Amino acid sequence: MKIRALVLAVIIASGASISFAFGDPLEDKEAGITASQRGDYDAALRFFTRGLASAAPVSDDRADLLVMRGFAYEQMAQYARAIDDYGDVINLKPDAVQVYFRRGVAYRENGQYDRSLADLDVVFGSRSHPPPNFPFLFGERGIVNFALGRFADAAQDFAKVLALDATDQYAALWLYVARRRVAEQDTYELARVAARARADQWPRPLLLLYLGNATHTQVLAAASEGDGDAREDQRCETAFFVGEYELLRGGEDAARKLLHEAADTCPASLSIHAGAASELKRIGG
Repeated sequence: MKIRALVLAVIIASGASISFAFGDPLEDKEAGITASQRGDYDAALRFFTRGLASAAPVSDDRADLLVMRGFAYEQMAQYARAIDDYGDVINLKPDAVQVYFRRGVAYRENGQYDRSLADLDVVFGSRSHPPPNFPFLFGERGIVNFALGRFADAAQDFAKVLALDATDQYAALWLYVARRRVAEQDTYELARVAARARADQWPRPLLLLYLGNATHTQVLAAASEGDGDAREDQRCETAFFVGEYELLRGGEDAARKLLHEAADTCPASLSIHAGAASELKRIGG
């Protein structure tokens, strides 16, 4: 599952109790939002930081600016700073469940999986703001559970993703791998999801590899299709899932090489990075 920080931020904000309004009179907030929209996170950080210097100590403006600055820090891979900003928001607004989610993601990106899971459990356990049944919520927790070696729990999360979105090919891959790690070998979901996907749709070739209907060479060829950004993501996903494929077949040396490639080339914002890094620790990479 490719869970991009920007997508998550937009979806979470849509149901948040903290305002992300673009009509806020605080000029630095507006300027920071504009800079973030064009991908200029250096400028966004300057605006948000300047705005925080003049915001009231306890106010919605301060909470907004902290969340937005935390998000900008995430985009610049400054995860510890993002975590600090999200923590300050939580101190201001302890019931801001959506910010626990964002901090949980930042903890996962920073490799702090125990803390990530603790924050995600707050999201799922909230009574005042129960989480909606968004597939990505379960997918995120599934990734963290996998990274922690809690494979049965991870499998339950990925199964929930597929229950909510029966076409999610990444969930089918993660579900199969997680189940294999607890000695369950069931290709039903892989076959069902692959059959519904277009022949040229990524990551269908990876599903076909696991089903025995494609070779590593064919997967690499398919991963080379698309634009530059797509090819980059597809190559690192190929390294991880082919590495997992080799690991499940007992090819630990081949798996280790591929997992190193995934850990080195996949940005931490992609869930693949957490999967690869945690697997290397388990196999002594």
